[in-house]
Amino acid sequence: MAASTNRILIETFVRKALRDVQSAPERSIRNLVDMGLTFSKGRFQTRLFQSVQHMLTDEHSAYYPLVRNIVTNVEHDRLLNFGMNVGYNSCTLGARRIRQIEAEEGFNIPWTLYLEIDKATFTQHQTDYDDLICQGKELGIYTWFISAGDLCTELFDLLVKHDDCAFALLCNAESLTDEMLEELAGLPHTLVSIELCEQAEALCSELRQRKLLYAVHKTYTSSDVPEILNDDLLYDTQSLQAPITALIPGKDCTDAERKQVFDYILRKREGQDFATILWDVVQDVLGIDTIISEDCCSAGFKADGTFFVLADQRDTSDWNLFRHDLKTILQSCLQK
Repeated sequence: MAASTNRILIETFVRKALRDVQSAPERSIRNLVDMGLTFSKGRFQTRLFQSVQHMLTDEHSAYYPLVRNIVTNVEHDRLLNFGMNVGYNSCTLGARRIRQIEAEEGFNIPWTLYLEIDKATFTQHQTDYDDLICQGKELGIYTWFISAGDLCTELFDLLVKHDDCAFALLCNAESLTDEMLEELAGLPHTLVSIELCEQAEALCSELRQRKLLYAVHKTYTSSDVPEILNDDLLYDTQSLQAPITALIPGKDCTDAERKQVFDYILRKREGQDFATILWDVVQDVLGIDTIISEDCCSAGFKADGTFFVLADQRDTSDWNLFRHDLKTILQSCLQK
């Protein structure tokens, strides 16, 4: 995707704002949000910046020190690349493309796709994954969630090729060796999220030293719900200085428990008492998709290539990324 005049102009303003935040965080953050509203062209960006603008009227908001920590501990080029790929490529140009195709052809296109990666399978199908991302961009998809247990250099080779996308890489602490961290340093358009564990504190400290953009995530079960609702989880992740705390419902969670957790997430974001932003990997993805297009959908591919719908964990063995192209799969499975 060639850099447009609008993107270059926005990048110039954002770079200046990132420098200003370090000296005058409160004023600079408000100016950055105001600028975002000025440049907003789509429904998603306008709603997002209006919400943030309202939230930042609270002078005691924990999000002010959160932003200051991010600007201090993350390389600015990394913030700029990831943020522009999500905000401009995905939620502006990509969203426009998604709405156009949906209106003309009558099937739903998710604004992001979720990929489960298995090292052995991935190494056999690197070309298929490359083709998938290329096909996704043709449809307007520029944001990707990748869940990878064992990282491999071949995966990083793939991400490098698509530097106009934003990748959120979910992995476990054991896989983030020094070699893998060095590889991540060359991916300014990638956010790495680590599963909460005993090694998380030391690893988060290492990520800050390397000025990498990171988050923490937890796949919660029914037994974890009380710990989430009494704030214990948030106190833990806030101490890790994680800008984002992502929650993923496990398969054993009931609809009522998922609703409980999502209602809690909404309350905590509105309250702004913790210096970490809670994110529901299912419901928040659906919420953004609803703003971008009329029908909401969330989908992805399992490690064996099987297509699935994320919200209800519905999958179909009839459609597989190793045998079918993405547009045909979406046309068949996500009709309006």
